[in-house]
Amino acid sequence: MFKNTSNSTSAFQIQQANATVVFGVDTTNGRIGIGNATPSNELSVNALTTADSLAQIAVGTGATTNKGLVIQAVASQTADLLQAQGSTGTVLASISATGAVTATGATVNGTGLFKNAVNSTTAFQVQDSSSNVIFNADTTNDRIGIGTAAPGNKLSVNAITTADSLAQVAIGTNATTNKGVVIQATAGQTADLMETQSSTGAVTSSITATGGLTASAATVNGTGLFKNTSNSTSAFQIQQANATVVFGVDTTNGRIGIGNATQVTNYPLML
Repeated sequence: MFKNTSNSTSAFQIQQANATVVFGVDTTNGRIGIGNATPSNELSVNALTTADSLAQIAVGTGATTNKGLVIQAVASQTADLLQAQGSTGTVLASISATGAVTATGATVNGTGLFKNAVNSTTAFQVQDSSSNVIFNADTTNDRIGIGTAAPGNKLSVNAITTADSLAQVAIGTNATTNKGVVIQATAGQTADLMETQSSTGAVTSSITATGGLTASAATVNGTGLFKNTSNSTSAFQIQQANATVVFGVDTTNGRIGIGNATQVTNYPLML
């Protein structure tokens, strides 16, 4: 036993031949220093460049190429290599024997990067408390799944009932009353809500801010119905390239015009 007659910040020390402190005990503040003559923490290993008095154990690397802490497993390790526990001993976060990290939450301040050592179809997942997959990254096939653990497309939202591997984005409604995609405009919207474009960026079809549909061609497979939200004398028209009306429907008066843009009164059909 080593006991001072009075406490001191340098009560016990081990020094090199040149008087550099290798190990020191501060009995005044109850601190131990290793490679640090004036420890500021319960255990100080080397000096910190910026003090942190709340840390019970503080480790300074001492050099840019030095490591701070290494926990090395024994052969066939089964217990966690590191645990963070609550006051009741509940494990809040851990690093397992294989290096798997488990935590109750995670915050990344700065750039975040998740990179597997080897690719996997379940490289990164977010699951609910029942282990249902909410998000899945398949780094083997370069796919993302939302609501599906096995995405079959570049982006799969829910599983689709009939696979379509050529689709880059595939959305399954998952229920008969669910909608597939909703594009909602902001107040005062002017740009198209949706566009399809050629490889040169030319718009081939679009849905305007007011819901107008423009397409280079249209094919209806099945029953076709055209119904205005309100009647109009030019409710439906077929025009030539120069805007000459070839066929027109006047739903206000119940008339049809062929080669006539303004259907004549009292004639249901005007040629």
